[in-house]
Amino acid sequence: MSEYAYCHKITKYDPADFDAGGSYAGAEDSVSDHGPVESAYLEAVAAFVEETGVRHLTITQVDREGRRMALSHRQTFGPSACPPGGRSLTSERLRAVLFDSGGVLMRPIGGRWNPRADFEATVLAHAPSVTPAELAAAVAAGDRFFESAISNPAQDDYHRLMLSHIGVAPTPGLLADLTRPVDPAAVLETFPDVLGTLQELRRRGVRMAVVSDAWPDLPALHAGLGLGSFFEVYAISAELDCNKPDPRMYHHASTGLRLDPTRCLFIDDDPELVAAAIGLGYEGRAMCRDAAPGTEVPSIATLDEILELF
Repeated sequence: MSEYAYCHKITKYDPADFDAGGSYAGAEDSVSDHGPVESAYLEAVAAFVEETGVRHLTITQVDREGRRMALSHRQTFGPSACPPGGRSLTSERLRAVLFDSGGVLMRPIGGRWNPRADFEATVLAHAPSVTPAELAAAVAAGDRFFESAISNPAQDDYHRLMLSHIGVAPTPGLLADLTRPVDPAAVLETFPDVLGTLQELRRRGVRMAVVSDAWPDLPALHAGLGLGSFFEVYAISAELDCNKPDPRMYHHASTGLRLDPTRCLFIDDDPELVAAAIGLGYEGRAMCRDAAPGTEVPSIATLDEILELF
């Protein structure tokens, strides 16, 4: 019985020239040189792989009983394979990029995401007697609150917890000041490779979305940094009431783009979240800007590396 689920024999040689064991016994050269005929075969197989969503396909040679035979060439199709003389099957299949935001597109000036960089100054304006140690304790309490939350908490709840931890009254005025609008460029910056990469992706017709554990003001922050026009869909944890790796986060973006997960590349600076996306059928790359990858999932060091996939 054959070890293969499906076995089909495709040949350019006269079937009458094959012996009982399936070996070609005719006069024509049987060593594949990937000429025009062979290239046409491979293009047809590439189209089949893309249309059916097959993630890995190896073409080998078998005899009539389904046993492997020695052959001079084996062609593998899959996410990292490239048919001779053509684009990779990944590039032919992918139609969109789903970006994490923090660590991929932008970073906080000063290095801290939460609370906002002006937290200490704002609190001191309302409660001048608060000490630096107390402010640090408030930030630490906020970090623990974030770690225990299943999605991004409401900003006022987050600030109330930190203020109460150090005995500062969370008055309406103080809460309003902690979330007052500021120029995004005063507290955030995009990575140097972001804008050019997004512009080139758009030029190539690649669709884009954002999948981020963030508050609802993320689109406004992107707009303030000059990124707002690139993204068709936002999957934001505070709006969906869940965090990555909950499948709803990824699916909200790909469904909003009306694309199957296999058509989408997901990028995040957390390799575990990339692994989760790959497990759901997405293509994935871990963004490792400042450290060696050290991960089993595919990784990139700069954002413009993804242009090779489109």
